[in-house]
Amino acid sequence: MNISKILKNTNLIFGIAIALGFLVPVYADNLKFLLIPALITMMSFSLINFKFSELDFSNLKQALILTTLNTFLLGGLYIILACLFVENTIYRNAVIVLGLMPPAVGIISLIFILKADVNTGFIAELIGYIASILIIPGATLLFFGEAVTIAKIFKILLLVIVVPFFISRIIIYVNNKKRCLPKDTTEIIVNLCYGLLFYITIGVNIDVFLNNFMELFNIILILLFLRFGLGLIIYGALKNKKNASLNTLYVLFGTFKNGSAGMAITVLLFGIRATVPYAIFSIVASFYIVFLRWLLDTKK
Repeated sequence: MNISKILKNTNLIFGIAIALGFLVPVYADNLKFLLIPALITMMSFSLINFKFSELDFSNLKQALILTTLNTFLLGGLYIILACLFVENTIYRNAVIVLGLMPPAVGIISLIFILKADVNTGFIAELIGYIASILIIPGATLLFFGEAVTIAKIFKILLLVIVVPFFISRIIIYVNNKKRCLPKDTTEIIVNLCYGLLFYITIGVNIDVFLNNFMELFNIILILLFLRFGLGLIIYGALKNKKNASLNTLYVLFGTFKNGSAGMAITVLLFGIRATVPYAIFSIVASFYIVFLRWLLDTKK
């Protein structure tokens, strides 16, 4: 049996991790110390796909529209719905943090898979990350006030966004010199890190899932709407347009936030108990990715 083929199977790894989180949660508490390192590792390898030398800024206008869609429409909906419908303060804060995040790094992988406009997607991602460094500090202070300090926010941004980016440049440099990374390394590492995160967040918060499910009901509905509902609305609004590649980008940027960066910031600001929405976010995301691969790959 080919182990690498199994480890590349995203749905299988996600499914096993989620099942273990519910069925064997006892080890999750002892693995909490791996949460931030796993997030940084996953972000670093995901960012390997950013190659500035290959960028063409001729489609900058569309890239700016995509970034605006992700930052203001999707981000605004996360914040508004959290404020209106999430009563638990810690969980509400977690969803608001998620709304402040840049586009998901995983969009890049989906752009390749769905044969969308790679260059425009890269530029929109780049703009989104630059914008997030400017937006997150002010917005965090606005929403959370005395609970955070500007020094702490910049320290977290350095750890969660800047450090992984520079690590990714080092990985690229070393691999270009030594050719030491097998072809599927990034996919396998990202899958394993995601799996570990799923297990830890579900396992640590298993009592909430089993005993206080109704407290999570509104969060589940919000995350389902902001994935499947909003995705279908954007797809339906654009389905008569002739540029299927660009339409795919609108759906991706209109529904994907960087959950891993959001989780890291949430843990560092509010503690691991605040990660419950991210466990739900991850479960919904795994099903949504499968759905998108069907919808966008077969409807072109």
